[in-house]
Amino acid sequence: MKVNFVSREQALKMVKEGYFVDNKADLVSLSDSHRECRLMRNAWKQQKSDANAAIFQMFYDVEDNSSLFGANKALQLKRFVELSHQKNKDVVVHCFMGVSRSGAVAKFVDTYLGLNDPYLEDYALFNNHVYFTLLEAAQITHV
Repeated sequence: MKVNFVSREQALKMVKEGYFVDNKADLVSLSDSHRECRLMRNAWKQQKSDANAAIFQMFYDVEDNSSLFGANKALQLKRFVELSHQKNKDVVVHCFMGVSRSGAVAKFVDTYLGLNDPYLEDYALFNNHVYFTLLEAAQITHV
């Protein structure tokens, strides 16, 4: 299993070009507006029949609870990653720029599943609030 994180623009292109059609990868779509979330969900529905192969969440890229990212969303993401792992599928994570929120989720996936990706292990531009909320949801106390 591999995890990759990209910008919204890259993810939208991947969806529209059929990257997910062969069912080898699942999508984690992180948006900071309902409009952006609908855009990604609609593109997904047009290209992919397996609705369970994607999760769509809306929260802001800030480093505290005002982000709207909390324990419930963290648990949903954790369960989604576990299912992707059980299905032996790669995971593509996107946020608007493909840096902070998506980097935090990708780094969490690497830590949680012990993928040992050197790039993700050293990646430092991730959203700390998202990453540590995910670790807490997974009951990981040491990193």
